[in-house]
Amino acid sequence: MKPSNLYAIILTLTYALLFWLGNSDHNTASGWNKEVAPWLGELPAGVESETVRAKTADGYPCTYYLIPHNEEMKQKIISTFQLIEGKPGYYFSEGITPLYPEDKEVDLKTFETIYPILEVEQRGLRFCPNDANTQGNPSAVKFIDIPYPQYLPDSATEMQRSLMLAVLCYMFPGVFCCVGWLWIQKKPIRSRETLIICLAIPAAVAFVGAFADFYIHGFHRNYAVFSAVFSVVTNLISAGIVIALTAPVKYLWRTIWK
Repeated sequence: MKPSNLYAIILTLTYALLFWLGNSDHNTASGWNKEVAPWLGELPAGVESETVRAKTADGYPCTYYLIPHNEEMKQKIISTFQLIEGKPGYYFSEGITPLYPEDKEVDLKTFETIYPILEVEQRGLRFCPNDANTQGNPSAVKFIDIPYPQYLPDSATEMQRSLMLAVLCYMFPGVFCCVGWLWIQKKPIRSRETLIICLAIPAAVAFVGAFADFYIHGFHRNYAVFSAVFSVVTNLISAGIVIALTAPVKYLWRTIWK
């Protein structure tokens, strides 16, 4: 098998595995536990979730939870988030800033304003914990204590996961191929195979991987394309840095182990 084909297969499989590990908790229960449980408690039976794709390139996707109709849950959502009734069956907020316990004040989301929405339909309650596309009124924002702080996610774990996915998207393909080909296999820089393995293959995997990531998570197609192109650029830069460091690193290695 040609080295270029081998690297294309290995990189694709490795990228796919890390992508799956970083998004393996992308489901209804996990989403509820992160976004809703600190406000409403444990996940009720029969709840399903759906992602509404962003309508524009500068918009945000929204997650809705479909809750079997329950008057008690309806009133709990309205009172907890202090929602305002708009048209019949539609409740909204002009903005809520969560007040975190002292041990959670360093969390990155401490000062985030959220805009929950509740729609009462025949099939049940359709609840969005945060419509990030809402343009709120800063003077109307309410500060509300989180009722169930014990359900707050661990900020360190979330940060590590986000960092892993960022590195995977914007650096991993370029660094992976260059290190494997130039440093581990010690192949020459000036060759056609180096251009393919260190630049072309990482660029292709970075584009497809980033596009899939953002599109799967509900972002607009144009935003996903932009993010994919940006991923290609950052991976090429990362690959260029590794290529530039190859000669001095090899020289230091030979000097140290002489």
